[in-house]
Amino acid sequence: MLNDQDFLCPGPAHGLTPYTPAKQGAPPPFALPQQSRATRKFSYKSRERCSGSLVIDINGKKFTLHFESKLELMVIMMLLGRGDVVDVWEQPPHVTYLKADGSIGKHTYDFRVVLDDGSVVAVAVKPAEKAARAAFQADIARVAQATPKSFANDVVVMSEADFTHAQVVNATRYFEFSKDTDIEADLAVQGVVADLSGVTSIDGIVRRTKLAGRAYRAVVRAIFAKTLMPAADGIISPKTIVSPSHAGGRF
Repeated sequence: MLNDQDFLCPGPAHGLTPYTPAKQGAPPPFALPQQSRATRKFSYKSRERCSGSLVIDINGKKFTLHFESKLELMVIMMLLGRGDVVDVWEQPPHVTYLKADGSIGKHTYDFRVVLDDGSVVAVAVKPAEKAARAAFQADIARVAQATPKSFANDVVVMSEADFTHAQVVNATRYFEFSKDTDIEADLAVQGVVADLSGVTSIDGIVRRTKLAGRAYRAVVRAIFAKTLMPAADGIISPKTIVSPSHAGGRF
């Protein structure tokens, strides 16, 4: 059984060899990631919650993101796994709104997310229990009404109820497996997939490439690229049954 440590810090898939980067010539010159753009200071000295930072890479642009809870970290993983996110800004500038008692309030969204179609979504992250409270729903509705269209086209609240454990595991593994490029493995998997006309297991694809763990990671990347479609929901493993999208997957 997987625990939280497994999917937040995933290791090699069972039965597959650890990842070894392929020799593909000189690596690109090292460049420091951009610093966090958060407008509010973060505290890392809490014993009651998970907080930290990570470096993300979107279209070759690397920058640092802070998170103040494990839920925020999971939301980041889910956002990056969508495939259409081109920018994530944590703790963007606050929005001023009118509270129920008539006083002026300031709300800082957890994330401002830009999609590849140009739309912008303001995301408030809240545990499901708190998100369901009438007081919070009324307050966030006032915040959403006061949010300028120049800031975001839409406002959403995300909680752990919006995704499954398996989806977080898969998205986190995709994040880890996308840190290093492996063109040889990606092309090998693409070649196998191009010849597929029906369903097969991930292990079957891996064996045909003879690239072991490297191919497994490439398959996960292919699934998130919609080149391959899993036959059912669940944690992606060597036993997962997949079909090529050109054959008409389940989606």
